[in-house]
Amino acid sequence: MEQEIIHLHIGRCGHRLGEHFWTRLLAEHGLDKDGISRRDVNGDVSQIGVNFSCNSNRYLPRAILVDTKRESIDSVCSGPLRGLIRPNNRIVADWGTQNNWGGK
Repeated sequence: MEQEIIHLHIGRCGHRLGEHFWTRLLAEHGLDKDGISRRDVNGDVSQIGVNFSCNSNRYLPRAILVDTKRESIDSVCSGPLRGLIRPNNRIVADWGTQNNWGGK
């Protein structure tokens, strides 16, 4: 039975770590930055379904991005991995984190 992992990236630090993780995983499996298999690279695809879901010949990360600031998620989605992150896998609370620690 094949296992599936869903990755949860929370906050700016989680997004940055996730970017590096997915970049390395793409290279390991011989995928380009759009999740398409590069025929010229012999990647290990035997366990690719653990971290990726296949959608019409594209492998997309099983990842959910969560943040209270839209800018943080937008920076990931406009960066080198912009073709991988599905819009419905982004959770943003637009109210932000200002004054969360302030006392009254």
